[in-house]
Amino acid sequence: MGAEREVTLKVGRELVVGSAQLEGAEIIVRPEPKAKRIIIKLAGATVFAKGNDLHVTSSGSSGKKFVLTLGEKHATAWAAAIKNPKSVLSKLGVDKVKTLRIVGDPASASFEADIAKLEGLTLEKSGDAWDACLLFITKNAELSKLASLVKPLTAPRTFVWVVYAKGKTDPREADVRAAGLALGIVDVKVASFSETHTALKFTARRK
Repeated sequence: MGAEREVTLKVGRELVVGSAQLEGAEIIVRPEPKAKRIIIKLAGATVFAKGNDLHVTSSGSSGKKFVLTLGEKHATAWAAAIKNPKSVLSKLGVDKVKTLRIVGDPASASFEADIAKLEGLTLEKSGDAWDACLLFITKNAELSKLASLVKPLTAPRTFVWVVYAKGKTDPREADVRAAGLALGIVDVKVASFSETHTALKFTARRK
């Protein structure tokens, strides 16, 4: 679902207040004040929404139960998204553009195969004539490539996704966000690219 939501999480007798983010096959809860994040794995889990709450029972013999109070609208939406997950291309909005540029190596045969199936999509290897761009990076130094991708964002509805490994310190999400802000563009969404990679979306700053 990308954006973080305020949440109250109940795990047994423990109550945690903070923010939650649905990213791919897991829910990431960041407690406030700052504490170690809680990761709720969704693979094989039982999930349903009831009123303001999203109920998650993890798979396995332990069957740990989590109750996330998100508000009725978001609890219902998250339950539906978990049960019927969107494809990566749909989450990134790539299935709705006409021209796409890919910078770096996706290192994913399945992703490249899915891209090839999209009808009417033109892949651009260089230049500024694109609607969307995916920038794949493996370290902070490669964030310098983002500078050459800013100009096309002045066109309406264009965007760039920066894709990088989850849980690494090089780069961190804060590093990716800071690189974009320094160039005058703004991050607007987070999405899971795969079990190992996440993505941050940038657009031009609205005036």
